[in-house]
Amino acid sequence: MKPWLLSLLAAAVLVGGCGDDEEQAVDAPVVDARVSVDATAADATQPPDAPPLVPSCTPSASENLALEVVAEDLLNPVYVTSPPNDPRLFIIEQPGRIRIIKDGVLLDTPFLEIGSLVRADGKEQGLLGLAFHPDFAQNGRFFIDYTTEETNGGTRIAEYAVSADNPDVADTTEKKLIDIPQPATNHNGGMLAFGPKGYLFISLGDGGGGNNQYCTAQNTGDLLGGLLRIDVDSASPYGIPADNPFADGDGGEPE
Repeated sequence: MKPWLLSLLAAAVLVGGCGDDEEQAVDAPVVDARVSVDATAADATQPPDAPPLVPSCTPSASENLALEVVAEDLLNPVYVTSPPNDPRLFIIEQPGRIRIIKDGVLLDTPFLEIGSLVRADGKEQGLLGLAFHPDFAQNGRFFIDYTTEETNGGTRIAEYAVSADNPDVADTTEKKLIDIPQPATNHNGGMLAFGPKGYLFISLGDGGGGNNQYCTAQNTGDLLGGLLRIDVDSASPYGIPADNPFADGDGGEPE
């Protein structure tokens, strides 16, 4: 992994991680945190269409790892990603912006600015997820996950597209896919990713609160606490893959 990408990933994990509800000071010594993962065994337990697991990296004693600052003046960066085969880096700023690093430079104009739509009052709310369509280079489609002002902090999955005039700026026309109420401000999840079959995976938090008070992850009739999978190409606003566990709605939500 390139050192500049490692730096951004480290920032995303530190800012976007969902931990205890109280603020915690970080003042830990550097330790040897090597982890060994049996990726083959782990993959065998995953659904056939789940994104592949990435095995851990164990540096040798002779390797020197260092973090290099590649962008500054970012406001609460929580995630960094790129479209398939695209050299640009796209960075989510939690209050509601997506920024681009192009040719090593952070562009002044945001790729997307939806701060007026985003509710980011709680420290775990905001613009949280971004996934580019597998055919992004041809169709310009991408998908975001954010908590909305319109639904008082509920989660929205929405589709956007690149503008016709500038590949570094998105069209602000929003297509709503799913609105999901959130009973509390924390535990909102937010990760989006496309699997090898072209279906969009959506990671939702459990609704928050404390001590698992809503028990949503044990309720197949509630989308909260679940990992959803939808087909963004077969229907509008989306279709249900035929091999989803509850695709027919019998015993749980189709998503």
